[in-house]
Amino acid sequence: MKEEVATAAGDKIIKDTDALTGQDYSSNLTKNLHLFREINARLKAIDPNVFIVGENFDGHAYHVAPYYEGLDSMLNFYMYYNLSQATSMGGHTKYDTWSKAAIVSGANTSGSDTFSEAGLSYGGKWNYNDTFIAYNKYRSEGAATSGEAVDSLFTSNHDVTRAINQSIGWLDNIGEITGPGNVTLANKTLVEKQAIAYMSGIILLPGLSWIYYGDELGLASNLPTGATLQDPNIDRIFRQPMKWDKEGNDSRTTQYSFTGAQTFDVAWDDYNAVLDGVSEQNVDTASMLSRMKKLTALKSATDALKYGSYAPLPLSQYANNKSVFAFKRTLGSDTYNVYISLWHSNISGLNLPGTVVLSLEGASKTTLPAWGVLVTKL
Repeated sequence: MKEEVATAAGDKIIKDTDALTGQDYSSNLTKNLHLFREINARLKAIDPNVFIVGENFDGHAYHVAPYYEGLDSMLNFYMYYNLSQATSMGGHTKYDTWSKAAIVSGANTSGSDTFSEAGLSYGGKWNYNDTFIAYNKYRSEGAATSGEAVDSLFTSNHDVTRAINQSIGWLDNIGEITGPGNVTLANKTLVEKQAIAYMSGIILLPGLSWIYYGDELGLASNLPTGATLQDPNIDRIFRQPMKWDKEGNDSRTTQYSFTGAQTFDVAWDDYNAVLDGVSEQNVDTASMLSRMKKLTALKSATDALKYGSYAPLPLSQYANNKSVFAFKRTLGSDTYNVYISLWHSNISGLNLPGTVVLSLEGASKTTLPAWGVLVTKL
């Protein structure tokens, strides 16, 4: 991001201009892909297990997907922004998944992120199913020796708002999310549920799951009073130290400062200072960490959730409710259905198939509570 390194006289972009034609290839996608393919091939010739993950901050599927031809994986910013926004919108009564971030992914979805809709802003008519298809067109021709690259879904990272803040949001007077919300002791119980619902998608969808340190605890990135996300060095709030214990006595707890627009001490803010750490949450079966461990343990133990195919589940399976993200993962004879409620109220009267293998927030085959998560095996 532009604020991470101060500019100075003499700084320059190194141009790549063809001496014969005068063509400027500095930002040319095709030539970049040729370079990535060559780098990837040469590294794999040394060690076939080399795995290259790329980062393209643009996000849009039709801009990012081509890089799968030269890279083994790409951090999925588009999923980060849109799934978290859909979760955030579900916390408000004005939420309408049909016209907002359409996370629902069945035949009734009215729009999607396709090449013909390339002019739409983030999440205008987005659904995961069509984005997944767009990515796979390039992943099937990817650089991995298997002929298929892998998606990299992440909860947040050091350059963007943390998962728990991104899962809630400020709603303006026309029903649009205008920015991340702040976590307080008063809303902590509720927003932890929202964050877990969001991260359930990140963990249970196809690909690698990257959990940014502290997201599993509910570590927040609340904006200081009067600050904006455009302020110089604001990324310091995303990089607060890991909470190994509540009081900060664990020797692994870091402390540091840096000088940018001014000198900043990077330390816990008022909310994070009183948040339970790993030590406390490990022994609390109701903690956010304990609930997150159920998700990661299920994925680690279930081949279908690690390697299986993906397909959306039709909306009719949950009473045509447009606030449930539902999909199935299949490997061989094993099929798992995943139901994630992105809604602030209970959804009842369901008749979902299979045997329950994971339930969060009291989810069952007949009822999905607010922000409930249910996984069944058929």
